[in-house]
Amino acid sequence: METRKDMGKLIELIKTTREERGLSLRSLADIAGLHHSFLSKLELGAYDSVSAESLMALAEALDLPPADLFSLAGYRLPESLPSFGPYLRTRYGEELSDDDLSALTHMFEAMRSGHDETAGGSR
Repeated sequence: METRKDMGKLIELIKTTREERGLSLRSLADIAGLHHSFLSKLELGAYDSVSAESLMALAEALDLPPADLFSLAGYRLPESLPSFGPYLRTRYGEELSDDDLSALTHMFEAMRSGHDETAGGSR
């Protein structure tokens, strides 16, 4: 299913949240690591799309769920979460050695299996 862009609602959410937080365009730009002219043009509706990196920066700076911004920007969101191993690798990157990743994945699978047996094997 194709996700529809709703740039008007995206812009409204960003602008309203920025104003509620008492942030100027320049202060939000500084917090998000973006250029203030980009934010100004975005709020004026000058763009047909916004990069994933910019959306992540804005979500973090405004303390908004990234999925909300991505959805309004027309990005297709996954229908499920990643499995445990890929999640850990994405979250912790090189901080987590391959051996640690393997150990944590095995521990998680053992815990999950024990829970499945206790719950009668149903999920």
